[in-house]
Amino acid sequence: MITNIVPSNPIQAFANGDMLQIIFMAILTGLAIQALDKKGGPAVNAFKVANDIMMKLIGW
Repeated sequence: MITNIVPSNPIQAFANGDMLQIIFMAILTGLAIQALDKKGGPAVNAFKVANDIMMKLIGW
């Protein structure tokens, strides 16, 4: 089970809906963005804007 957490192909994990692998990749991506410090700022802002858009759509 533990070796199944790390996807061999992240795109295939998204296509198949393997939630454990998707969550692992999301956490790994978040850690990588945080490790970039100031260089990761635009990515953080993009995710914040995407979150605001989704919240607006849900509110409608």
